[in-house]
Formats: sequence, structure tokens, C-alpha cells
Amino acid sequence: MKKLLLNSQLFFHICKKRCIQKYREVKMSRIVSLLFALFFISTIVIYGQDSTMKIVGPGFKYHSVYKTSGPYNIKIFEVDLTNPKNKLKTVLSKDVLGTGFEKTSSMSKRKSKSGHIVMGAVNGDFYGISAPYNPYTFLVGSMISEKEFTFGRPNLRPLFGTIDEKKLFMDDMGFSGTVTASNENSLNLNCVNDTVVTNYLVLYNKYFGSSTLSNNQVAEVKLKPITDFQINSSQKFIVLQKTTNTGNMSFSSSEYVLSGNGTAKTFLTDYVNVGDTVRITIGTNPNRGAITNLVGGGPKLVVNGVVPTGLSTDVHPRTAVGFNLDSTKVFFVTVDGRQTGFSIGMSLPQLANYMQGIGCYQAVNLDGGGSTTMVVRNEVVNSPSDAGGERSVANALLAVCEVSSTDILDSFYLQPKQIYIDSSQSKKININGKDLWGYQIELSSNDVTWQIIGISGSIDTLGFFHPTSIGSGLIVGRVGASSDTIQVTVTGTKIPIWSFSAGGGNLPSWLSPTGSTERGLVYAYKNGNHRLYVVSRPNALILDANTGDQVGTLNTSGISGGTFTLNDIEVSTDGVIFGANLTVNASTDPFKIYKWNDETSAPVQVLTYNGGAYRLGDKFTVVGSTSDNSAVIYAAVASSNRVLKWIMSSGNFISTPTEIILSGVTNVGTSPAVYPKGLGSVNFFVNGNSITPREFTPSGGAVATIPSSVVDSRSNSMRFIEAFGKKFLITYQYGFPNENAKVLNITNGAADAVVYETTPSLGTNANTVGTSGDVAYRYYGNGVYIIYVLATNNGIAAHQINVDTLTSIDEKLEQIPGAFTLFQNYPNPFNPSTAISFQLSAISHVTLKVFDLLGREVLTLINEELKSGSYNYPFSIRQLTDHYTLSSGIYFYQLRAGNFSETKKMILLQ
Repeated sequence: MKKLLLNSQLFFHICKKRCIQKYREVKMSRIVSLLFALFFISTIVIYGQDSTMKIVGPGFKYHSVYKTSGPYNIKIFEVDLTNPKNKLKTVLSKDVLGTGFEKTSSMSKRKSKSGHIVMGAVNGDFYGISAPYNPYTFLVGSMISEKEFTFGRPNLRPLFGTIDEKKLFMDDMGFSGTVTASNENSLNLNCVNDTVVTNYLVLYNKYFGSSTLSNNQVAEVKLKPITDFQINSSQKFIVLQKTTNTGNMSFSSSEYVLSGNGTAKTFLTDYVNVGDTVRITIGTNPNRGAITNLVGGGPKLVVNGVVPTGLSTDVHPRTAVGFNLDSTKVFFVTVDGRQTGFSIGMSLPQLANYMQGIGCYQAVNLDGGGSTTMVVRNEVVNSPSDAGGERSVANALLAVCEVSSTDILDSFYLQPKQIYIDSSQSKKININGKDLWGYQIELSSNDVTWQIIGISGSIDTLGFFHPTSIGSGLIVGRVGASSDTIQVTVTGTKIPIWSFSAGGGNLPSWLSPTGSTERGLVYAYKNGNHRLYVVSRPNALILDANTGDQVGTLNTSGISGGTFTLNDIEVSTDGVIFGANLTVNASTDPFKIYKWNDETSAPVQVLTYNGGAYRLGDKFTVVGSTSDNSAVIYAAVASSNRVLKWIMSSGNFISTPTEIILSGVTNVGTSPAVYPKGLGSVNFFVNGNSITPREFTPSGGAVATIPSSVVDSRSNSMRFIEAFGKKFLITYQYGFPNENAKVLNITNGAADAVVYETTPSLGTNANTVGTSGDVAYRYYGNGVYIIYVLATNNGIAAHQINVDTLTSIDEKLEQIPGAFTLFQNYPNPFNPSTAISFQLSAISHVTLKVFDLLGREVLTLINEELKSGSYNYPFSIRQLTDHYTLSSGIYFYQLRAGNFSETKKMILLQ
């Protein structure tokens, strides 16, 4: 792209000469239009000192332009189609009409894989925003994806499309088709995946779902294609089944159905029979040949290099796509708006002139407003105008590079570094890489050459390790000349993981798939039992954390008030259970918190707050112990930037909270959650569906934001872990394709967070009332954490993650130690963290355990075979669990390695 770095006067002079030349060829009205464009462009220089350009792939450029004159925040994604691997594709939300909308960033991630790497994306067509589950109003215009219509109507609309993903066109187009029976009788095909109205003949395919949803006034035939699909050409089908006056015919993803009413019903009844071969022409009007992808929009912004007249002058956020004269370059463009002082948006004439100015010979407007989104390498780069951030939409336009990940790989690494599983389990190995441009890139298991040493097992094509023996060993992965290693231990003792989910078809009877009644979750080790407490409104259930089975119910007698009397649940470190109601206006309907000292006691109200017209109780957090007055309650006010914090004094919570105003944000969204990084005056995280998790100082000062590229803004509940010298944030993500937990490694700070683990989705049931769910955790030992996930309407599960427990000094840099040695922990005394160091002079089976003053085992830290070398084991009381009681006092840690055994004392000061 030619950068226009000229000053306004020189640029205007050059363009004026072009206008004089144009005068000889066009009418005076076009000159006036072009002069207006020149005036607009001269005030908004296309590229200048206020813009940046970054190459993000082979033939892909990302331009960020900011103009203070509007102000305008403009993003341009430029695609060079002369690279034969670079293609344009369209994608339908969730791949099925009427199954809910999906974010552009989600569609980009979902479609990106080795051989089909999504480099950039923008939102697509206008859509029926108020009816996400209506397939007939899902899209406004026709759409083609991968050579098939996802939706086709005959009405003409401005459409942008590709032929063979390379040749570009823009035209006013609609659907056109013909069905020819085996006796050569034919009838017009009216549409694809639309309503069967009077005398209509409609074709249904996989993008509609698995049945036609038609009434009993139709005739229908099921078809199987016997020729390859190509738009605007004739395809042959074999008739598999025929029904009359039945309707709602089911079909598989590889089958098709013709459904006809009136004259079309008669045609199918009289001329089409099981076993026949029928020909169907599925095409466009006008016929533009073998179209591979098509997306709707409108109006046209640039036609054959000229900006049309009559465009709307309303100013809004905008999305557009255009291409140059020879169709070698494509431009995705977004302009943010509705954000006073940052970016106001553009009118359509302004947008059209800008598109013309960057080199577009043809350009069309796509859906804008709150839908405007640009994604570059799976990260949202613009600033969507909705309060909740990126909006879910109906389809998107993708720029794809069809190269193998290994062809552009710079480096790779495996996660986790340590695997500890039982013999009945398998474990997913995440294969992560960075490409030549520094972006994260996913590798498949087939890209890696695997070697398993010291233990028996295999790794499948999805990257799962399946053990066939117990013991310890190594997994080595190699890609080219690079390699990485994982330590693996397989135990014969079963680790308590389980899942009850809509996706698995085994929801427990107490969990509603539609009622949005399951809201809060917490883990506790209480009275020698591993427990989960779950709010199933209006009740609080007791589950066995080892199995997920319900074993009881808390007494809720006397609980009253609020929109819901009980909505979330927490446990202090000394085992006191807390529950909170949900109120939409605390000033008239107080926010209440209750406590249960044990599982059989009656609830006692410990806090009543009516100080503000706040919505409270979607989420609340309790940390610390009531027994030493260190317990603290946090609650964020929904749809605001306020956090309330209650502390204890003399065994009771002070009724008046500290009110913290968060800087850098005005609305955290609904169902907001707060989680501190410890006790006392410490930084804390806030998350809600208008933001991604953000870290703040104790007074509310902004510290850092976790990027949207690593966690969905549709997330809320959080837990923080600090263990083994690392820091993790666990958050619950709702909505498709989530309903899961994401574990983020934030050791290097929230702004540099990376995905450590993502648990499987528990289902696809709608979770739109309160957008709720919760997460909790338990430290199991040997670097294993059990992550508990409650997904409202979708299920509850216990998943396992492995955290690296050891830091081994590079053996190449030091000699093998001459003796087994256990060192004094440092610091000592400690709170909350210390480090235990030891040396091994030979390979040994090692156990490292912690005991209390009475000699009772508190925790096994290590139980595995280790090589000779020097080790430093970071240990924090926070790695145990939020709700594992470890009070101040003297503890002992003992190292056993072969015949060696030594014990030392350490002191915890809380």
C-alpha cells in the first residue's frame, strides 16, 4: 500500500490535477463528489505520523490510525492476495442458524488451526439482534460459506464475495435456483434455509440444524449429493426418503431436504420419488460463477472507484470491506464510535471517502454500531462501543493463511511441565508455539515427534497422553531441531475428578438445565471431609467433593429478603460457611449475609447493608479467618465501578463497609466478582461481563488488565493461587463455546497473562439469566490442583491441573552434589511463603512432607522419583486452598530420599 505522507496542501494539489483529468470523462456531479472526498481526506490524512503498521503474517498488515481531528480510532487490516496461501472465508455463528450469536473473536479462534490460520477478522452482515434463536431472521442477507449457502433469499442486496477465495467481487445479488426431476420437469427453488410459505420450494442443509421445522402442510424429500458442490452449477442428488403432510423432516449434516408447499408440494408429490436422481442448480442472481464465500452488507461505499451519492450522514461506529482495482489487496476497516473524546465514528460518506483514499476500487459497508469489531491474530484490536465490550454477532469475515503451523514456527513449548495422574486417566498436552512474527500459534499432536521414556503409554492425535503402566518417566516432544520435555508420574491411587454435565448427558437431578437456579460454589475441608457447597436457589446443597454426589442440605430456615434469599456461598479459612442474598436495590431491600458454623447449624445473620441503591449479591468473596478477626468480605456493585469491603472487629463484621471507587472503568458489568491477592491491604482483581479481569490497588488504582486475547469478557467468578513461585488466576467463562474455567498464569503480571489450562465445556444450554457460574479449587498434592466448575444450566465438574512443583538448577552448570542434604527453609519464620532447598547425590524416590507439632501429617509436597541435582521448592500456605486451616505455629518438614531422612523445623506467623 502506498503511504500518503504528503502534507495536506501538496496532497490536495495532486488530487486536483486528477479531478481535472476526470472532468473530461465524467459529469460535473462526480467532480463535486470527488472534491468533497479530497476535502475530507485532506483533513484526515490516510497514513501519517499518527499511525502504525505491523506485519502480522505473510502478506498481512495491521494498521492502527488515530486522528485527533474527529477524533477517529481507525483500524485497517490489509491482505495481500498475491500470496497463494492467503484466502478470505466467511463463518456463521456456531455454524447453525438460530442457535445463538457468537463473538467475532470466538469465531476467529474456533476456525483457526494448522493449515487454516486466521490472521484477521471483522464482523459481517446485519442480523436479527433481538432474536438469536430464530433461524429465519438470523441473517438479513444471503450468505455462502465453503461453497454452500448458509442462507439464501431472492431479494437483491449489496454482497461481497469471493470466487475460489481469491477473485473478489461486489454486487447487488440474491439467491436463484432450479430443481429438475428425473422426468425433466422443473420448478424454481425459492430459497435456502428459510420459511416454507405458500407455493415455495425450500432447500435445507446442515446450516439449518438437523430438521426442517416445517408444518404438516408440506411434502418433503431427503437427498444425498452424488456430485461435488459448486455454486451456479447443477448438482445431482439421490432421493432417500419422501413424506407428505408430515413436515419437520430430520436429516444429517451430509444430507439435504427439499420442502414444498402448494404448487411446490404438488411438484414433489407428482414428479419426485425415492431412488430418483434430481438435479438442483443452486446459484445467484446475477450469476457470478463459482462463488466460494459471500457475506451481506450495504450500502455500497465505492463503486468502480467512485463514491455514490445519497449515503446516510448519520455518525456511528463502522465496519467495511473493500479491495483495489486488480483484486490483489483487500482492506478490512473499522472506525470506533459513540465514545466521546476517544472516537466519534463516521458518516457513510466519510467512511466511503476514507475507503477510496486507502486504495479501494470497490467497497461495501458491513454491520456497524455496537457490532463493529476487528480481530487481529485472535485479539480484539478496536474498542467496541457496547458497555459490555465485544458484541456477539451472526457471522464474520475471515482472512486466512493456509499454511502449516510448522512452516512458520519460530519456537514451541509443551504444557504442563509436570503430569501427575492416576492410571485410569488421560492428560491433554498443550502444544504451544510462537511464529516468525511473535504470535502464539497452535500446533497439533501430529506436528510433534513423541518419545516416552521410563514409563509405558501413548499420545493420540489430539495430544492426550494415555498411560499403560504406573511409575515415573519423561515425555519428549520434538519439532524439527527443537524439543521440550515433560516429567510424568502415574499413580495407582485414583485422583477424585468427575463431571456431571449437559454436554455429557448426565446432569444431576438437582441441577436445572433451564431454570438458572445454580449460582454459587465453594470448596472446604470441614470436619475431615472434602466438601462442596452449592447454591441451588433457594437451597444450599452439600456435595462430596471426591465424587460430586449430594450428601445433604444446609438449614435455610429464617433466611429472608432480597430478590433471591440465597444466591452465592463462601467459606472462611477456619471453616465458617457464609451465604448471601441477591438484591437489586440494597437501599430498599437490604443486602444480607448469613453464616453457618457447621453443616447442621441454623443460619445466623452476620451482616445487613442498606447504604446505597446498589445491586449486590451476584457474587461475594470471603477470605481470612473469623477466629482471629482476619476475615474480609468483598462485594462489587453491579453495573458500576464500586467495590465494598467489610472487615472484622471483636468477632463481628463492621456494618459500614469501605467503599472503593475503581479508576479506569465506569461499568464492570453484571455479575461482577472480586478476589484479593491475600489478606489485609492487598491488591485485588475485579471481573464482570463488561471487562476482562483487572487488577487494582487497595484504594482502587488501576494496575493492569488481562488481555481479551487470553480470557473471554463473558467471565466473572475468580480464584487466585500463589504456589511454587508462580501465580494463577482461575475464572469462570459463560456462553458458547465456554461454560468452563480458564486458568491463567499471571506470574509476570496480569497484562502478560498467558493461558495455562482451559477446562472442557460443560454444555451449550443457554446461560443468559445472570450469566452465572462459579469456580473453586483444592490442592491435592504433588503439584495437582482440583478445579471445580459450576456452569449454570450446564453442569458441575472436578477437573485436574498440574503445576510445576520444582525448580532444578541446570545440571550442566554445576557438579552433581556429593551428598544428600536438606537445608533450612528461607525465610524462617515466614508468612505466607518460604522456600525449601535440598540436594540429591543420586537418582532417588523422594518424599517431602509437612507435619504439625503433634506429628500429624499436614501435607505431602513431593512423592516422586527425581534425578540427582539441587532443588529449590517454593512453598506458600496459599497453595493449599482458600479454605484449608493452617494456623500460626511450629511445623516440621521431612525429606526422605532412599535411605536418607532428615527433618527440620519451620515457623509460620499469620
